Amino acid sequence: MMWVKYLEDASLIMEKLNGEYAKNLTSEMRKLAYGIRKGIDRDAIIHHRDFGDIFAYEIDGYGGVNLMDNANIPSLLAMPL
Repeated sequence: MMWVKYLEDASLIMEKLNGEYAKNLTSEMRKLAYGIRKGIDRDAIIHHRDFGDIFAYEIDGYGGVNLMDNANIPSLLAMPL
């Protein structure tokens, strides 16, 4: 999630630069960020029987999830940052 935010913020900087390379890079950064966000929304939100919909800390792409958090940043608790 933090990587997506960094990509989105960096793309705002890149769009202010002139040149075809900056435009292409801005577009690629935004496409990548959108794809990652879409994957998070599709695969990383898990329905917990007691807490409802929550973010999984880790997913393996095969339906397995790890429901925990980490005290370090990045973590689920650091999402507002």
